[in-house]
Formats: sequence, structure tokens, C-alpha cells
Amino acid sequence: MDNKSILALGMLPVLTIPQAGAYGADRKNAENGEKPNILIIYCDQLAAWTLGCYGGNEIGTPNIDRLAEEGVVMTNFYANTPVSTPSRGCFMSGLYPTEHGAFKNAMQIRQDIPTFASELRDAGYVTGYAGKWHLDGSPKRPGWDLRGKDMGWTDRSAMYSFGHYKTITDTGGEYPVFSSAVSPDPEHYPTDWFTDKAVEFIGKHKNEPFCYMLSIPDPHPAYLVRSPYDEMFPEDEMKIPQTLVEEPENDNYLYHESRLKTDKKSGKTEYQMILENIRQDKSRYFGMIKCIDDNIGRLLDFLRKEDLYDNTIIVFSADHGDMMGEHARMAKAVPFESAARVPFIVRYPELLEGGVSDNVASAIDFYPTVLSLAGVEQKGVVSGRDLTEELKGKKKDEVAILRCYASSYPWICAVDSRYKLVYGEKDKPGEALLLDRYRDPEESLNFFHDPEYRPVVERLSKELKEYCLKHGDPHWEWLKSKL
Repeated sequence: MDNKSILALGMLPVLTIPQAGAYGADRKNAENGEKPNILIIYCDQLAAWTLGCYGGNEIGTPNIDRLAEEGVVMTNFYANTPVSTPSRGCFMSGLYPTEHGAFKNAMQIRQDIPTFASELRDAGYVTGYAGKWHLDGSPKRPGWDLRGKDMGWTDRSAMYSFGHYKTITDTGGEYPVFSSAVSPDPEHYPTDWFTDKAVEFIGKHKNEPFCYMLSIPDPHPAYLVRSPYDEMFPEDEMKIPQTLVEEPENDNYLYHESRLKTDKKSGKTEYQMILENIRQDKSRYFGMIKCIDDNIGRLLDFLRKEDLYDNTIIVFSADHGDMMGEHARMAKAVPFESAARVPFIVRYPELLEGGVSDNVASAIDFYPTVLSLAGVEQKGVVSGRDLTEELKGKKKDEVAILRCYASSYPWICAVDSRYKLVYGEKDKPGEALLLDRYRDPEESLNFFHDPEYRPVVERLSKELKEYCLKHGDPHWEWLKSKL
């Protein structure tokens, strides 16, 4: 069985799980009533399949993998919408996209709702944020001068609104300067620069409870990275996904869109352009992830040096993944695993012994979970659920709801530990996509019309209906005619 199949089945390499209590003297902090620190490392467009702890073997991510070995890895964690702004809004607010208001890119999150950061700040935490925000709407993007309220982040000096630039330079002015040219050195490359800001903040506030979110803008396009990462993964060694070059067996729109769309400037189909660029793009994408892993190692070493490592809840995740050529697609906005399923790793030996959880969860669940782990009473109303018991090993049979408006094919999806049911607005009545990730890890076959799967279709259709009615999702206006 290949790594992709292992990942699709929710199976991971055997991890060496340390025993709770094996980390040192600072475990006594909780017993003394001290608050744990919180460090959230959040990436943009980093797919779970790239990481060693999720079965990936093409890059080598030892620092992220060590977090996984010492923490809990969730193998079925999803972006509620695999697009930056709505996904980030879900993570921040615990609400679905239509509830937090930023249901597609270039929209501002509602300013009248709490976030996990505002709750932590009110509970006595000093909070800080570095990197891409992407919840401030438009037109004031890119830029450091954000229009919205702080949303719970007291120190926003290293937070910027939007953009994927490759150089940041402090010029002595009010704000640093962005450039699209790739910085040749770590002093100015964004992943390194924002990690430096995280180290500075933690060093400054190490004697008080802190919550810091490091929002790394990579490995999002442009697929460019600084030296030496730009040459670490030779282009001629990059594997082309089988589902990129094979003729799709499925009639669903999602499998044919790139083969139908033509780029007006070049006259080529999107599919042709992907084929021409996939090896170079994948090489640079891998380089960006390697750079991220090295910087995470640097940050974790600093926590160890300052004796903060074991009393810090460390979370690693991403807003969405990247198809990287699978099903003749790049990037995001589709319900396939490589775009919608994201890494979610939590290390906190005070409460979590470590291991692997195949429970289904999603971005809206982070808010109540981090408050629970920190021992902070939740006051805000959220749509997500507390995953603490699941992180401790309890098995739950849950369904995650995914939905997307920000694409040419609006869709809504219910996911459980095996199946994925997708309805698209453009589908004819009586048509939908049912994926069985056990029988078909590549997600190439549609089982919707198979009589054997009728109970699955009915069960997940009911979940979608109940979600729409409970949460007021406008997708219901077209979905109800298809059920």
C-alpha cells in the first residue's frame, strides 16, 4: 500500500509515543494553578500528505514529525471551506463561514463576535500574532494597517492583511516593506522573518501566560522559495500524480473542469498548463515546506532552551491543502482530500499522552478545544465541539460539514470516517458524488448510484439537511431540490 492510500485510510506510520509525565519539572505548573502557554503554528496551503507523520516520504519533515511523535495527530481533520479566508474565519471563531461572515476571500470577518484569542486575552493571557491574517476584507490589502478591531490579538505589530510576498525589509519606517522578489537570505524571507518575530515575542513574555499565533504565508503560490531550498528537490525527480495524466472515469464536473477551461492569454487549457509546470511547482512547494520545518525546529529549540516546551500547548495546522496536480487540479476550493484535509497536531504532555486519532473533526472545533485544554471557561457561542476527550483517545462517530461558495462549482459535503458525499449546485437533480476512501483512496470513482451505498447516501444527505436548517446555510436553497 502506498503512502497516499495509507493517508486516505487514516493509517499512519507507527509513532513512538512518550508517556505522560516524562517531560520534566515544569509539569508542576498546572498543579500550581499556572496557565499553560499556547503556540499555534498555522500555514497557508500546506497539505497533510506532504508530512512524514501523515505518510509522506518525499520531503523529510523531522521537526513537525517530532511534534507528532510527542503529541496527538488527527488524521481526519478538515477545513470547513478549503479556501483561505473562510477557513481562517472558522478556525478563529468556531463558526461556519456563513455564520462568521467571511464565506469567501476578500471578505471581513464579523467584528461583533468573540474569537478564541479574545477569550484567552480576557482570561489573562498576553496575545500576539505574526504573519498573514486574510480576514480583513478589501480594499486595504496588502498592508500592515488593518481596518478591523484586534479580534483578541493585543500585539499585531507583525500581522499583515494579505499577500504572498517573498521579501520583507525593515527600512526604519512605520511598517516593513514587501517585495515579490525572492530574498536570498533568511533575514528577509517571510518564513524566517515571522519566526524571528515569534521568538522575540515569546522571549519578551516568557514569564507570563502567552498565546501566540505564527501564521506562515507559505507554501502558498507563488511557488518560489529562497536558497538553498529552491534546489533541494530536483525537478526531474518530482513525481507526477497518476490522476493528473489518466483519463477520468467520473462524469462529475470536478474531474473535468481544468480540461475544459482555456486560459485566454495562452490559449492553453488549465490542464495543459499544469502538465507543463507541475514538476517545477512541486519542487518549489516542497522547498517551502522544508524551510517551514527547519524554522519550526528553530522555534521549538528556543522553547526548550527557555524551559517553556512542556508547559506550552503547541498546535500545528493549516487553512487548506494543495491538490498539486491530482485530478488535473492545483491549489484548493474542492472537497478532495489533498485540498480539504489538513494537518492537525497537538502537543501538551500535561493532558495528552499522545497517539493517533482518526476521529472526524474540522476547523470550527479548534476554538472550544484550545480553551478546554488551557482550562479557560468558554463564554462565546460556537458551532464547533470540544475535541479534548477525542485527543485523549475517546472514539466518536462524527460527521464534518464542508461547503464552498468561492468557486465556479458551489458545493456542499458531508464527511465521515470513510465516506464523503458531495452535492454541487450545477449538478442535475438525482446526481451527486459519493466517495468511498477505503475502496478508492484516490477518490476517482463515484458510488452515488450504487444500490449498495443507498443507506450511506440517505444518512449523509440527512446530515446535510439538518446542518443547513440548523445553521441557516443558503446552500439549502438549491440543495433541497436535489435530496
